[in-house]
Amino acid sequence: MGTESDNPNELEQAPETELGARLTRARTEQELSLEKAAASLKVDVAVLTNLETENFGALGAPVFVRGHLRKYARMLNLPEQELLEAYELKAGDDQADLSHPILRETVAMSRYRRKFSFGLIFLVIILVAVQGAAVWWWFQIREMDVLHDTEMAKRSQSQGVALEGGTVSLALPGAEPVTESGEAATPVQPQSESKDQVESAEQAVKREPEPAPVQVEESGPLVIPEATLLEEPVGQQVLLVLRFEEDSWAEIHDGNRKRVLYGLFRAGTRRELNVPAPVSIYLGHVQGVSISVDGEDYTVPARERTGNTARFVVDPSR
Repeated sequence: MGTESDNPNELEQAPETELGARLTRARTEQELSLEKAAASLKVDVAVLTNLETENFGALGAPVFVRGHLRKYARMLNLPEQELLEAYELKAGDDQADLSHPILRETVAMSRYRRKFSFGLIFLVIILVAVQGAAVWWWFQIREMDVLHDTEMAKRSQSQGVALEGGTVSLALPGAEPVTESGEAATPVQPQSESKDQVESAEQAVKREPEPAPVQVEESGPLVIPEATLLEEPVGQQVLLVLRFEEDSWAEIHDGNRKRVLYGLFRAGTRRELNVPAPVSIYLGHVQGVSISVDGEDYTVPARERTGNTARFVVDPSR
């Protein structure tokens, strides 16, 4: 019939499409067992089993698979090149493409990008940590400034000093009083004297005798002694040493009410002062400052502390 093939042996001569099935068929036709074939090739039986079941991953790298496949094809009298091409198709394009230079460069770039991404993430974490530490430090300094400003405001109010947003009026002798609205108050006029009282006063003045002239002797220029200013008494000299173990705000006034130390001092700073007593000291972080007076350690009294701050007076004479 026209649908039948002209060559009756065409189906038998058609090559096998499955690599494993082709190897198994050829070995069976030659009446060879797996043990005999493995002994002839001097390999393990598992190698031939993996080839016939197409478990190529168990044989290692592709170069070993190709070597075993060539030896097995020669023993079974099968075309080596056809079997190798069938293996390449079966194994897929992954092994063939990995040998291409462009693919190798692409893989290398992807690995480099992964490493770079990890490094970038680590750098971002470090930057965030540093920024957080800087913000925390800024708030600590700001808190010290607020405490200092609050203490200074309380001190100014207690001494009657004018603060921001308010005024303090100092009344001087003979000055006109000022009302709350800011206008000067109208002075009170004294009561007027009667006409009779005025005339009697004028007559009394006329009846008084004129004073006799006073003779002034000529002498040298009059020397007026200069006025000497009285200085406030000052106590003995005090050797004061401050060691800042932690950051702290400090303000110190000596016995003359002169400010001898002021500002924010970093940890590890040491300040030595030889000033007259009594010494007024204000510390913004008293726990982080150690004090010695005339070579002896000084402990700040608990009653002088307010949280982390302390305001106290050092006077060895007391």
